[in-house]
Amino acid sequence: MLKKLGKPTGGSQHKWLHSVLIRICGGVIDATDHKKRYFGHLIEGGIKDELMEMYEITINQKFAVLFGFGMWSKIDVVQRRALGGRGDTAKALHAYYSSHTSPQLHSFETLSKVTGLREKQKRDVRARLIKAHEELRNIGFLTDFEVTNSGIKIKKINTSSQQKHLVKAFSKPERKRPQKGTG
Repeated sequence: MLKKLGKPTGGSQHKWLHSVLIRICGGVIDATDHKKRYFGHLIEGGIKDELMEMYEITINQKFAVLFGFGMWSKIDVVQRRALGGRGDTAKALHAYYSSHTSPQLHSFETLSKVTGLREKQKRDVRARLIKAHEELRNIGFLTDFEVTNSGIKIKKINTSSQQKHLVKAFSKPERKRPQKGTG
């Protein structure tokens, strides 16, 4: 697990991982896909083999309801790590845009809510959002973005699963609607 997280595998990191798993197991999450809402534990529990330093973790199966077809997004870990300590604004936008296959213009107000920005001056919010978009372009997540008076429109490369979703969505034949008076 530590290797997958890009962390060293020394003794202190093993202690850190164990403490994180304990916190996740004890914490409660509240998540929705706007059709269903899950609240409860993410991890039901686990077993650690002390000699092999291996974990077997049980994810709460009820949480899986939110992960039906098309209800999850993969975040590029390499890009995420490239953001490093650059700030939470770029990371929040990275997670948000990762779930979008065809992003439209997003208002500065919407983006400030997504990122949790609370600056009083609108120009400060706008400047932080533009800087975060520049960081996303620098790590290769965005190919470009356009700033307008009303918001920001991004251009990004979709993941292979997002591309498959788009092809499937656009290749579906339109359903014929019944005409009035027939039936």
